[in-house]
Amino acid sequence: MAMITVGATYGLGRPQDMLSFNQSKMALLYGWVNQLIALVAIGLGKLTIVAFLEQVQGYQTKARSIFLWSVAGSNLVLNCIAAILMMLQCSPRRMLWEAYAKGNCPYRSRIQIFGYIQGPWSAFCDFALALYPVSFLARVHAFSIATRIGLCVLMGFGVVAGACAIVKTVQLTVLTKIHDPSQQIGTVIVWNQTEMWVVFIVSCIPPTKVFFKHIYRRSSIRLGSFVDQMRPREQEIKPNESFQSS
Repeated sequence: MAMITVGATYGLGRPQDMLSFNQSKMALLYGWVNQLIALVAIGLGKLTIVAFLEQVQGYQTKARSIFLWSVAGSNLVLNCIAAILMMLQCSPRRMLWEAYAKGNCPYRSRIQIFGYIQGPWSAFCDFALALYPVSFLARVHAFSIATRIGLCVLMGFGVVAGACAIVKTVQLTVLTKIHDPSQQIGTVIVWNQTEMWVVFIVSCIPPTKVFFKHIYRRSSIRLGSFVDQMRPREQEIKPNESFQSS
């Protein structure tokens, strides 16, 4: 998020002719670095979702475990390959962020072709991980019905991430014929960031429930001990008041 924020301050997403040379250079540099980090982060986020799902379901069959880890692991591998290819598409590499540098980008068409593999697979992984909880939460009686419904709805937001991956894949065509780098890469970043944050939210909210429960219990215990300490003082004050009144 820091990369895209800094890039936006330099004008990332704005038309190229509205930016100075230095603004364009820095905006594109931070934009491409953000894409690199986001691809890896999305893959790692799905691994945490799988780890959470295995913990919640309470039982692990070998077939289910292999399926879940294969889905998330393969997505991480493809995302890492896409990130590497993305940074190596131009020669010299500074052509990615210096629009007027001398050189060429012979591998942009390959990036697009690989993107048509990585994008749909990423969308499939999002859909699979979003719908998978429905297959076992109905049988997990350790949670209340409200909790099970809440988890299904929360994990179901992965469908939004899958939709973003599809739109991002369609938008890849703009990166093969670049005429306004800042604005075009900004369009792709919007969908990539949306997918990433949906994955983060889905993977982070359930574990934080345990954290907040722990904080609530500790706060309740401290508040209870404070109240217990105050009661003897109140009892001491009351006899003194009655003595003075007499």
